[in-house]
Order: sequence, then C-alpha cells, then structure tokens
Amino acid sequence: MPLVIATLREQAPRISIILRVMHRQELVDALERGEVDLAITILPDAPTTLKRATLFHERWVSLVSAKHP
Repeated sequence: MPLVIATLREQAPRISIILRVMHRQELVDALERGEVDLAITILPDAPTTLKRATLFHERWVSLVSAKHP
C-alpha cells in the first residue's frame, strides 16, 4: 500500500487519502451513501448498486516446515 499511496501522491498531489478498516456491510452502506469514494477489498458478491473491477489475480500458496508431517 505505501507504493500505491506514493504513486497517487506523485501523480495527483492534491488527492486526499484516508485509510479505514470497515466491516463488510458498513463499507457497502458507506459506498452507497457516497461517504466512501473507493474501496480496495474482497467483496465477490457486491450488490449491483456498486461498480467493481478486478485489480489483479493472486495465486495462493501454503508454506509449512519441511518437518511437518
């Protein structure tokens, strides 16, 4: 996130960025009321009242000790 914020501040120096942690429904409500302009989150079943776009696809891996059975 620091790189994203740094890039945004460089390309849009007058932008205001506020990072908030919100519960799922609280976030949806805030977006629908216009209190939040943008959310970067995992919300696969977002309501149709919200517009969404995939930013990237992540491949998940699991790491364990070589001694793990």
